[in-house]
Amino acid sequence: MCMRIVFSILLLILINPIYIGASISDTSLVIKYYEASEREMEIYNFKTAKLYNDSALLASKLFKDTRYLGKLYQQKGIVLKKLQNYDSALVYLDISLDLGQKEINNQPFLAESYYNIGTIYVKNAQKEQAFINLDSAISLYTQIDNISGVCKSIMAKGVVYTNMRVYDTALVYYIESLELASDNNIEKVKIQTLINIANIYIRSDEYKKARKIFDDAYEICNQINDSVNKATIRINRAVTFLLEGDNDRALEGFKLALIDAIRVNDKSTIGLLNTNIAIIYTGKKEYDLALKYLYEAVEVFEDIGNSDKIATTYLTLGNVFKGMKEYSLSLEHYQLAVKYSSEVNQKQTKLKAFRSISILFEKQNDFENAYLFLDKHKTLRDTIFEDKKIKYLSEYQAKFNKFEDEAKILKLENEQVKSNALAARLNYQRNIYLGLVLFALLVIISIVLFFRWKSKKNKLISEQKLKQLESERKLANANSVLAGEEKERKRIAQELHDGIGVLLSTASIHFSNVEDKADKGISEMTRKAKLLLDKASTEIRHISHNMMPGVLSKFGIYEALTDVFEEIDEDTEINTSFNIEGEQKVLDENTEIMIYRIVQEMVNNTIKHSGASEVLCSILNKNDILSIVYSDNGSGFDITKTESKNSFGLNGIQSRVDFLEGKVQLVSETGKGTKYFIEIPI
Repeated sequence: MCMRIVFSILLLILINPIYIGASISDTSLVIKYYEASEREMEIYNFKTAKLYNDSALLASKLFKDTRYLGKLYQQKGIVLKKLQNYDSALVYLDISLDLGQKEINNQPFLAESYYNIGTIYVKNAQKEQAFINLDSAISLYTQIDNISGVCKSIMAKGVVYTNMRVYDTALVYYIESLELASDNNIEKVKIQTLINIANIYIRSDEYKKARKIFDDAYEICNQINDSVNKATIRINRAVTFLLEGDNDRALEGFKLALIDAIRVNDKSTIGLLNTNIAIIYTGKKEYDLALKYLYEAVEVFEDIGNSDKIATTYLTLGNVFKGMKEYSLSLEHYQLAVKYSSEVNQKQTKLKAFRSISILFEKQNDFENAYLFLDKHKTLRDTIFEDKKIKYLSEYQAKFNKFEDEAKILKLENEQVKSNALAARLNYQRNIYLGLVLFALLVIISIVLFFRWKSKKNKLISEQKLKQLESERKLANANSVLAGEEKERKRIAQELHDGIGVLLSTASIHFSNVEDKADKGISEMTRKAKLLLDKASTEIRHISHNMMPGVLSKFGIYEALTDVFEEIDEDTEINTSFNIEGEQKVLDENTEIMIYRIVQEMVNNTIKHSGASEVLCSILNKNDILSIVYSDNGSGFDITKTESKNSFGLNGIQSRVDFLEGKVQLVSETGKGTKYFIEIPI
C-alpha cells in the first residue's frame, strides 16, 4: 500500500514536471491524501490511515506547500495515538501545536491538539501534564462553544483519577461530563462516560450496578446505531460475569461482542474476542470449539500482521492439542509459536514453547530431543535474566546521569541566586539610612514572629520524628521476624538436605550391600527397607526444596513462579497457564519471598484439596501495583462457614498479604472452583 501511494506521487511528478515548485492551486494531492486518511480513521483502519498521512506529508514536501503542515502533523499524532505509539504521537502533536500557535483565530485546531496531548499524558499516568493540557483544551473549546469537546476533556480528567484509584474524585468529573452531555444531547460522550462509571463499579466489585449502567449505555447505542461502543460494552459486561465465575454468561457476552466487532470490522478486537472465547471453551474441555475460535483468531492476526498475537495463539493451540493428547499436532503448533515469536523477539512466548516441546518429547520417551529443548529453554531463560539485568543497570545509569544533570543545573541556579543576593545587599546598603527606624521595628516584629513560628515548627518536627521512629521500630521488628523465619527455613532446609538426606542415602547404600550378601528371605526384607529409605530421602529433598527453592534466590520471583507451574505440569495431571504482564520489576528479597509463599500456598491448596484439572494464574505490574489473579476449576468451598475460613491455609495467605500492605479477595462456591484476586503495592 505504502509503495503504491508513493509511486502514484512520483508518477504524477514525472508526468507533470511543473509540479516541482508549483503554485498552491496545484497541490490538491496533499488534500486528497489527507482526506483519505480521515476516511480510514473513521472506519478504524489506522495503519492504512498512517500510510495516506505519510503520503500527504511527502507530497507537501515535494510541492513545497507548508499550508497544511499543522493539520498533517496533528493527524499523524492522532493516528499514532490510536496505534498506541504514544512517544512518537507526542512529538508530532507538539509540532502541530507550535505551528498552530503561530496562526490567528485557530482555536478549534489548538483545542484538538491540547486534548490529544492531554489524553496521551493520561495514558502515561502523568497527572500534572495531563491536567495542564486538558484545562487548555477546555478553555479553548468553551471559547468556540464546542460543548462536546468540553465534555470529553472533563471526562479525561476523570480517567486520570480512575487510574490513580481515587474513585470518588473520578466520579465527580464523570458526573459533571454526563450532566453537560445530557443537557446538550451529546449521546456519544454520554455513552463513553457511562462506560467509565461502570468500570469504577467493576473495580469496586459491584458487578450488578456495573451491568445496570452498561445496559443504559447500550440502550443509547441502539438509538444512535453506535456499533463500536456496543462491542466495548458487551466485552466489559461479559467480564463482570467472568469475575463472578459465571463462565457460561461470560461466553455468551463475548460472542455477542464478537458480532458487534465484526460489524464494524475492528479486527484487533475480533482476534482478541476469538481468543477469549477459545480459552473459556478450553476450560470447559470443549476442545473442538476452542480450536475453531483459535484458528479464526490466527487468521485475523495474520491479516493485520500481528506476529506477537499469532505466536501466543499458536502456543494456546499447542496447549489445547496437548489436552486432547494429540501430541504430534501439539508439537507442530508449539514449533509455529517458536517461529513467530522469533520474528518479533517475543522471548517469553518462545520460552514457554521450548518448555512445552521438551515436555512433549519426554512424554514420548524421546529423551534426547527433550533434553535438547530443555537446554534451549534454560539458555533462553538465562538470556532473559541477563537482559533484565542489563536493562536494570541501564535505567540506573540513566537515573544517575539525570541526577548529575540536575545537580549541575542546581549549582548554576545557586550561583545566580548568590549573584542576585549580592546585588540586593548593595542596594539595601545604599538605602539603609533612609529606613532605619522602620527597619528596626520590622526586625523586632519579624524576630517575634520568627520565634513563634520556630517554636511551632520544632514541636511539629518533634512529633513527626516520634511517629517516624515508632514506624521504623515496628518495621524493624517485622523485618526481624521475617528475616528470622526465612533464615530458620534456610537452616532447616540445609540440615535436611546435608544432614538427614545424607544419612538416609548412606543407610540405603548399606542396605544394598546387605541385600547382596543376605539369603533370599532377609534380602527381600532388606530390599523393602531400602525402598522405604529411598522414599524418605526423596521426601526430604522435596521438603528442603519447598522450604527454600534455589531458583528464587538465583533468578528472582518471576522465574521461581514459572518453575512452580512447570513442575505442576510435569508432576501432576493438572494443566496450568501462567502469564506475566507489564514490566517485571526487581523487588526486594523479603517481598519476593512473601509473594512466592502466597502463590505456593494457593497452589498447595489446589493440589491437596480441590481436585482441580485446570489452574490459571496471571501477574500484572502496573502503576506500582502487582496484581495476582489465581483460579482453579476444583470443588471450591463455602467461604461463609467458619471451618472454611480457618482451613486450606487461608490464614497464611491473608497474613502475608497484610504484611505487604496489600488486599486479597477470595471468591469460591461449592462445585464452582476458587479464585483469588490480590493487589500488592511495590
